[in-house]
Amino acid sequence: MKDLFKTWTKRAVLVAISFILISGIAIPVHEAWAMEDDIPHSVINAAQEENIPEPGGPELEIYAENFDDPDNFGSTGGIALKAPWRQDGAGGSKAKTSSSTTAPSQPNMIKIDGTDALALPLDLTGYGNIRLSYYTRASSYISGSVIIEWSKDGGISWSTLETFQLPPGTPDVKNKEGNTLKSWTLGAEANNNSTVNIRFRTGDVMQANMYIDNVAIYGQAIPGITPAPSPVPPGGENTEFTPPQGVTLYEDVEIGMAGGRAMYSSIAVPETAAAEPMPVMIYIHGGGWNHGDRKQALNSICNYVLKRGYIGVSLDYRLTPEAPFPAQIQDVKLAIRYLRAHAAQYNLDPSRIGVWGSSAGGHLAALLGTTGDLVTGDPVVLDTGVTVEIPDLEGSGGWPEYSDKVQAVADWYGPADFTTTFANNYSSVTALLGGHRALDVPEQARLAMPGTYASPDDPPFWIRHGDADATIPYTDSVTFAEQLQSAGVPMVNVKIVPGQGHGFTGTASENANGEAWAFLDEHVKNRIVTEPIIFKSNPEDTSSGEGEDEEERPLMEKVIAGKLPSDDAAIDSSKPDLNFNQATGSSTGLLSISSTSSTKKYVYFKFDMTGNEPEGDRYRLRIAAKKGTSNIDTELSLYGLNATDWSESSLTWSNAPVQSLSESSLLGKFQVTADRNGSPAVYEVDVTDYVKSRPDAGQVAFLLADAGSTGVSVNVYTKEANGTSNPRPQLSVIALIEEGSDAQSPEWEQGAELEIRNWGTDFAELRWPAASDDTAVSAYRIYRDGVLLSEQGEQSFRDSGLAAEMPYTFQVRAIDEAGNISSALSTDMTTLAVPVSSLPVASVSASGSDGNLATNTLDNNSYTRWSVAGEGQWITFDLGQAQPVGYVGIGFYKGDIRKTFFEMESSVDGNHWTQVYGGESSGDTTEMQAFDIPDTSARYVRITGYGNSDSSIYTSLSDVHLYAPFAGGGTPVALIPYIVPQPPEGTIPFIAPGLTETDGTPHAVHAPHAVTGRTIDVRDYGADPADNVSDDRPAIQAAIDEASVGDEVFLPNGVYNLLSGPDRTTNLMLKSGVNLRGESSGGTVLKTSLDQVTGSAVLKASAQHSILVSNMTITSSWSGSYTTDHQSNNPSAGGPDSIIHIANYGEAPSYDITIDGVIVEKFKRMAIRIEHSRDVVVKHATFRNATDLGPGGSGYGISIQGTAKTDRLGFDNDTIWNVVEDSTFEGPYLRHGALIQFVAHNNVLRGNTFNGTKLDAIDLHGELEYLNEISGNVIMDVLTGAGIGLGNTGGSAPSNHSKSGKGNYIHDNTITNSRIGISVTMGTTDTLIEDNLIENTTMIAEAAGIKVLNGPGTVIRGNVIRNNTASGYWGVRLEGDKGDAGAGNVGEGDPENVWIEHNLIEGNTNGIGLFAGVGILMKANILNNVNEDYYKAAGVTVTEL
Repeated sequence: MKDLFKTWTKRAVLVAISFILISGIAIPVHEAWAMEDDIPHSVINAAQEENIPEPGGPELEIYAENFDDPDNFGSTGGIALKAPWRQDGAGGSKAKTSSSTTAPSQPNMIKIDGTDALALPLDLTGYGNIRLSYYTRASSYISGSVIIEWSKDGGISWSTLETFQLPPGTPDVKNKEGNTLKSWTLGAEANNNSTVNIRFRTGDVMQANMYIDNVAIYGQAIPGITPAPSPVPPGGENTEFTPPQGVTLYEDVEIGMAGGRAMYSSIAVPETAAAEPMPVMIYIHGGGWNHGDRKQALNSICNYVLKRGYIGVSLDYRLTPEAPFPAQIQDVKLAIRYLRAHAAQYNLDPSRIGVWGSSAGGHLAALLGTTGDLVTGDPVVLDTGVTVEIPDLEGSGGWPEYSDKVQAVADWYGPADFTTTFANNYSSVTALLGGHRALDVPEQARLAMPGTYASPDDPPFWIRHGDADATIPYTDSVTFAEQLQSAGVPMVNVKIVPGQGHGFTGTASENANGEAWAFLDEHVKNRIVTEPIIFKSNPEDTSSGEGEDEEERPLMEKVIAGKLPSDDAAIDSSKPDLNFNQATGSSTGLLSISSTSSTKKYVYFKFDMTGNEPEGDRYRLRIAAKKGTSNIDTELSLYGLNATDWSESSLTWSNAPVQSLSESSLLGKFQVTADRNGSPAVYEVDVTDYVKSRPDAGQVAFLLADAGSTGVSVNVYTKEANGTSNPRPQLSVIALIEEGSDAQSPEWEQGAELEIRNWGTDFAELRWPAASDDTAVSAYRIYRDGVLLSEQGEQSFRDSGLAAEMPYTFQVRAIDEAGNISSALSTDMTTLAVPVSSLPVASVSASGSDGNLATNTLDNNSYTRWSVAGEGQWITFDLGQAQPVGYVGIGFYKGDIRKTFFEMESSVDGNHWTQVYGGESSGDTTEMQAFDIPDTSARYVRITGYGNSDSSIYTSLSDVHLYAPFAGGGTPVALIPYIVPQPPEGTIPFIAPGLTETDGTPHAVHAPHAVTGRTIDVRDYGADPADNVSDDRPAIQAAIDEASVGDEVFLPNGVYNLLSGPDRTTNLMLKSGVNLRGESSGGTVLKTSLDQVTGSAVLKASAQHSILVSNMTITSSWSGSYTTDHQSNNPSAGGPDSIIHIANYGEAPSYDITIDGVIVEKFKRMAIRIEHSRDVVVKHATFRNATDLGPGGSGYGISIQGTAKTDRLGFDNDTIWNVVEDSTFEGPYLRHGALIQFVAHNNVLRGNTFNGTKLDAIDLHGELEYLNEISGNVIMDVLTGAGIGLGNTGGSAPSNHSKSGKGNYIHDNTITNSRIGISVTMGTTDTLIEDNLIENTTMIAEAAGIKVLNGPGTVIRGNVIRNNTASGYWGVRLEGDKGDAGAGNVGEGDPENVWIEHNLIEGNTNGIGLFAGVGILMKANILNNVNEDYYKAAGVTVTEL
């Protein structure tokens, strides 16, 4: 316990220690009267001397700040605190937010470092016995302190409360302390004091991460003294904002009067007015109604214009220090009326206004939604049954004749229930209610709640709240949603989001934002306006309308179907015979198109229209797109096609039915404006007339093109896109119906049931069938015990946080777009008393594996798996004796993105088998799925795989449990954790690159395995060296199997055909201690028939060692056409995936293997693949003639790799100490020569020759590979990529690329005529580039010798860069890295702390160009170049020595 206590210095403290429980640890809470040693004793008696009455009554929360409101503090860190907090740090040092999933309240804490001094002025008039509480936390602590102090006189003098510091640490052993709650009672001079300050400031120099959080001020009321109206001063500081290009910002628009003063809003509109009035999105800031202002959202409302297609508006309203409720709702209603009154001025549509608010802003947004055009004094019935009058919600600020209705509301975690104990104790609510606690003024509190006014004519509501919100309970949103639904509000989209606090982060934030905008687009932007909403309706107009024609009901659009294309593909005139079905590059579902006067790229779409042509339909084609590489707005044109007799799998430019746009009918155009670094936008074209002109066609087809031939690239998304962040194309089929005419509710099929898919002690997983509707089902609502849990489109749901052995009732209802709700599917269940237990398995065996072992299915960890390639592969579980088996639980690797096809059999004796199941996995979860089988007595259960829905032929199971029949029925299965293995205890990191041990001493290279026994001639086993149709594989494998340790298997010159494999993926399995030798490299040929088989290899060593493979050519019988296209996969590619695959078997690696004098060719992916193995030497080898250079891992000469994103340091199968030397890599049919990836480290590439590879000759692939050594290589004629590249974009999860790891050593290489000599990107750190020669690039424009985009700590030393005279060439070029646009711009940043020293840079077009960078060091470089020797852009910081 003593380690939990701080070191306090220079103060006298009287401590009374109590304990609370935080995260399961007892933490001391310090209640103290604290003062500096030199404060006189008279301070203690100040209250008595001034005759101030003694404070009394309950302790009140005067001020509290969790720093989690996203409007004011963001949710990703780095936000400097503003008013009411005051930044007093020397030299402009400012305390900022830091996000953490383990903060006392999520997402933010405040980091104190540098010379930070963060103060809070307090007016404590009317309060006494003041108590300050806060959390502290520290990590990576070596030294430093935070001083917490208070001032009685506005900051003139300070009294220390605490010096927060830890026992000193060291760089190797750093100290830390978790969240710790502190509480201090201030001196009596704080009582009734209007000039109190508290402050958190840096003390000793900081070598640590130190934080504070959840600052709160408490006190008791002083009888007879009116408390200050606000304990903190209002905000008011703003920084100057420059709107982006394309936006006109009216920053300070006076909209009317409020409380006797002018009220302002900020309005953002397009720089060029749109052809039609635009919809409006209004942002209302949060801040507890007591701080915040509209200008914190100026960037957001500008983005509403640029990226969302709305006019953006941000509002101010009177804060509670100025006026209590209803002032706030009066002010935001004033803004709505102003906008409608000035609709023509801003070219806005007064009938399409949406509102978006978070926290307190969400409360006001919700009130706008429920109180539109209500009349002051009209009756309203409270939830208590009492009828009261509606207060003045309108105010008198101006424009009273205009409507203040809105058309949709997005409410983010807004407070909505003021009837709770929480609201009663929440100081912000008290201030909102004019200083009254909520339970003391129940009617007034309810009149400030949006749910009080809910009615069926309210607009659609979208509500999100995190269940970890420590600022506003998520139950507020649950209660509010129930009030809306009970009132008959037709659209209430509510979701309680697990694990999120007061401000969403990460994927949850991205998903929620996407859902919100989709909702608002549907109900605001795409709203069909049949009657404009401008003025208030006249409530006194009660005319019966006798003698008048009945008013025609307005029509509304209803989407009754959303069709995905049956076919979509791109065609390219520059590649007339290539098919681009799913992608034009490495990203599935993405087609990059551009057209010039000479080259055309178009996208084709085709839709099946069978059975969807009701009279009166409209049709709109929705296409997701964003700007391409040049990030320039581009107009695309959509054409209708007559020809539909084409297929996406075979469409090419050569066979396309239309190649000239003049042959097609132009249907519409749209401007692609979505930024390349953001999410795509969805663009619409009305295609009604075209579709209706083809009533009998059955299919319709479209062509999308850049008709202007601008040459600008655009990214267009296909039906293979993920459908969430990258929407798929869709043809919307729309019915026009009378508003209110759809009265039919969705229906369930007869016999439909709500199924409990799985359950345990604290969770239940639900699944249900689809409902049907006369138009379309829009969502499903899930309830537990009558409480709405979620509204979603999916047909499954998992409820967690349940109590053990407790009964629950679940219901699901379907809802259509008119708000009609179905009957409920209902089910009752009781959670388990204890977790379900599976039958113990005695042993497991399998037909094979790819190194992921069968035993992994029993380790209760979904991180691991059993995996094997090929159809019909099996795994068998032995229970040791016959037992009753009722069902089987199986977890599937990639089970959330594909289905696995399999069957199960049972047996009592292992000889006679009975099939008990045949089917497929769900394809929607990686968690264990239950498969019910007939109750049977069995000892053995066998699972046999038959491939997957993504066309792969692997069977990959993470965990398998066998269960006895469950008492009472059902099939509950265990929840399997996902546990990433940690390094073994005592693991020591490596400190030096290359062939070194952990202490930096040299690691010896093994000698090739010597022959000490027999030489076995494969002809003696029936192998025939003649190139004929006989299969030589069985004879060669028999010779290997027969050999003993020390023997060698010899292959005389000739051609040996390998036509089979025991597992259909591998020809020959190598054996420990047995060499395989050919008579000569060119004369002995192994020729495989393996072709397009996933995971295939000619030679494979799994957990083998002490082998020499030498003197042979290994090739394939593939005879297709080669291509040098690296952007598309070769449609005629073939051959095996790999020629030689050296791999692990579970934790056991292969090691001490030498490949010498081998020629490898005619492979698809990696000629030699070294995986999870060590001490493998490849030398005197020749790599050539890959059959595919396209994306997705094709065309690599050699790949040295571990596990994606996982460092196996300390494990036996770590990928280390592998060497490739004195080998030749021959282009042009290699994408990369040598590759190191997947956290492989301390490997060496030396003395090799690379000639004409398509992309980087040597590629450290952006997968955290570290401390590798690249030396003495000769690299020539890399015209597209780099000689040596570190860091990479692209890839896909889990192996999406980013930065290479730290400490890679690139030295003494010679690079000639390459676009980039050495490239460092994506945040790759601490690379040493030393003593390389880079020369003679004369024809490649805009090339560079050494190019660093974002490579912190890169050292460029002693290199010679000479005679590179190509146009735009720079010897050394530093510039900013835009990161990977396809992965959230990971890797974005400028070069930082790069050293450029002692380099000779001469005879080049240009010398050193610093186009971006911070902290750059330049020292002793010799520059003598043709144009510029040295360029430094504005803003670059350099130290020149």
